Amino acid sequence: MSFSSLCCNKSLPVYSKINEVEIFDEPFEKTPQMSIKRYLYH
Repeated sequence: MSFSSLCCNKSLPVYSKINEVEIFDEPFEKTPQMSIKRYLYH
């Protein structure tokens, strides 16, 4: 993890800390209402 995320984690409660970050090259798949299909990215 990067230094900035480690610094942020120090001030956050346990349930809000950053575990991992994934970077995608393509845009998120969206519904007809233009919201992200979150179930595809778990």
